[in-house]
Amino acid sequence: MSFYLVRLQPDAAGNMVEVPLPDHDPYEKGSDAAKAAKALTDIYGYKVQPRRMSQAADWRERQAKRLADGTLKALPAKWDLPPIKDHFAHLDPDRHPGMICFTENDQLGIIDRVTAVTPGRYITRFYETEEKMADDRRRKLIAAIDPSGELQFAWTPEEIERVYKEGPSSCMDGTHRFSTPVWPTSVYGAGDLALAYQLNAKGRIQSRCLVWPEKKLYGRIYGDVQRMARALEADGYETERGDDHSVDGNGGYLVGARLLKVLFDDGKNTVMPYLDDIACCVDGGDFWITADEQPDGDSPTQPDMCFSGSTEGYTRVKRWCPKLTGYYDKASFKRVRGAEAEWSESAMYSYAFHCEETREYWTNEHKVMLACGTYVCKEWFEANGTICEATGGKIRKSEVVEFEGKKVSSRYKRKIETDRQEEKWRAERAANRERTMRFYDAVQPMLDSSVRDSFYGDADQLRRERYYREMTRRQEMSMRDLVMMDRRLATIDPYEYRNAELHTIQVDLDGNPIAPDRVRSAEQTVDHRGHRYETIHTVDGRTHRRRVA
Repeated sequence: MSFYLVRLQPDAAGNMVEVPLPDHDPYEKGSDAAKAAKALTDIYGYKVQPRRMSQAADWRERQAKRLADGTLKALPAKWDLPPIKDHFAHLDPDRHPGMICFTENDQLGIIDRVTAVTPGRYITRFYETEEKMADDRRRKLIAAIDPSGELQFAWTPEEIERVYKEGPSSCMDGTHRFSTPVWPTSVYGAGDLALAYQLNAKGRIQSRCLVWPEKKLYGRIYGDVQRMARALEADGYETERGDDHSVDGNGGYLVGARLLKVLFDDGKNTVMPYLDDIACCVDGGDFWITADEQPDGDSPTQPDMCFSGSTEGYTRVKRWCPKLTGYYDKASFKRVRGAEAEWSESAMYSYAFHCEETREYWTNEHKVMLACGTYVCKEWFEANGTICEATGGKIRKSEVVEFEGKKVSSRYKRKIETDRQEEKWRAERAANRERTMRFYDAVQPMLDSSVRDSFYGDADQLRRERYYREMTRRQEMSMRDLVMMDRRLATIDPYEYRNAELHTIQVDLDGNPIAPDRVRSAEQTVDHRGHRYETIHTVDGRTHRRRVA
């Protein structure tokens, strides 16, 4: 490029000086530069002219003078690296806070344009050409330029726990309580992953991010995303997330890293935080190994695995089920006889059963159902079972009894005896019901006459008729209930009309009226509650006692 643009303006002494325009790139052709100069003159109202690169003043002298008189802010004393020749590195807190500004080449120096990069990237490009700088020294140099942009790293479980508790808000911060053996995020401290974080001017943790230093990968950023991303990328880190640091950008990015394996006492649950950049973990012996997907049926091995611990801080360990060829909760696995393997609960539900005698799970091919509905394995039945000669059903040998010349189960014998007893009882109940109805038919006219005579002469004929019907209905219900339940007869309580006289009739225990010539004597007694009872002695020596009022 041969031409650049300058602006003509007077200096303090009134002399016209040429000031390069850094916002406009140099031009190959003079005609293009002249057209651009004319257009800018018309737009801004000051004189703009093109100049040849070969005619440019010494830009190095200009930059050196600016650094010497303080026009450009020099790098701090803590930045004790030897300066790069012709860079004239300096700070511009107003336009490029926390960054290093320098002149990248002659052409950009002539037009007075500087390049601004983060301290970490500046170190990587110009001071790590032969070997990598120690992390401690690197962090100190970066902090000298931008104290709030210095990257710090937590490696141990205790340090990682502290950063999560005191850092940006999340489901794993210190405001939450977990019922886990250790703080969920402590499992990151296995040696592969670290937690990068930055402090603000007050010394508080303003951002954090899970990183893999060996592979220079970083995951989801919490807090000041832009500042943390610039610092990580200046340090040579990359991410597969792109610019999406929300939950929607989660995925399996940090694959192959070790996590601490902290199991619960039952061995079927493990401590695991909410995972942003890890899809799942597979069992690696003493550690969990991060993976982008669970092993499938074509894998040579199917180790235990687990998914994210969500906001609870733990998750269930998954185990490969050989019957269903998939992963299921390890807590549900049982040993299955016949298959001589351990199956998941889902597999046992469809392809196995529980033997009530051996208390073991067996494959369905070994299932035998006894007559009582119990399932046992055929191995147990061949040694301890037999066939009922009456029903042909399968029964236990311990249940066999002799009944009517056959070897049957005690259950069958009880059923036959119960059925016969119930049949006899139904016949007796029918006979009792018939006797009760005969008695009711015999006393019905007397009861109706008694009620009618007791209330004859009442002035209110309508009330008398209503009461008569209601009283008759209640008498009938009471009479039926008493006879059916106790096979004894009691007189009808006249309810609120205690002064009503009742027409009584003597009956025997079967409900049949006692003829007057059979009654030898009768006496009445009253108990402490005022209830009157009648005792009847018959000529054949029987005694009948009943309540009459």
